[in-house]
Amino acid sequence: MRSEIKELPYGDKVNLIVLSDHGMGSISPDRYVNINNHIKEAWTESTVGGNPVYLIDPAEGFEDSITITLSKAEGVMAWQKEEIPEHLHYGSSPRFPGIVVVADSGWSIGLHDNTSGYSGGAHGYDNSFSEMHTIFYAEGPAFKNSISIPAFSNVEVYGIIAHILGLDPASNDGDLSKVSEIFISSHSPDASKWRR
Repeated sequence: MRSEIKELPYGDKVNLIVLSDHGMGSISPDRYVNINNHIKEAWTESTVGGNPVYLIDPAEGFEDSITITLSKAEGVMAWQKEEIPEHLHYGSSPRFPGIVVVADSGWSIGLHDNTSGYSGGAHGYDNSFSEMHTIFYAEGPAFKNSISIPAFSNVEVYGIIAHILGLDPASNDGDLSKVSEIFISSHSPDASKWRR
């Protein structure tokens, strides 16, 4: 594809980015946790979600019972709203029910004993797991040649694209300084355009 782009009259002006939205982790019925086998029905008002993340609205007074019990189960972590690791970006909405339950990479969680659908691959796990990392390749007049930089969050992609198009980005969670070394000097980011 790149060779075809280069043949276009404007090919030398095209910046090409290739990326994916998430990685994948291998899952197996042998690594499945039924949440309902660990906590009592009386402890919850409701449970919603899908592998690998569930949200629990705890019954009053059972917050600790739920999080402590589930965190003792192999392959699972549970946090109350105020304890959720910041990098997960959960819990800031007033609609958040109170507890988030996340399977470890390679594990699955659900609300029943039927494990037939838990094989192959899955995503949506904690992004600190390397299996959830993705690809990012870029080539064109805005980018340095043959460099490799440390992994970065996909929230930076919006800023990268806005920057190479010369657009003022809307307020976002990205920080272009984390990826600024990918740009050639004539495309160095103007930090004054970035609002937090």
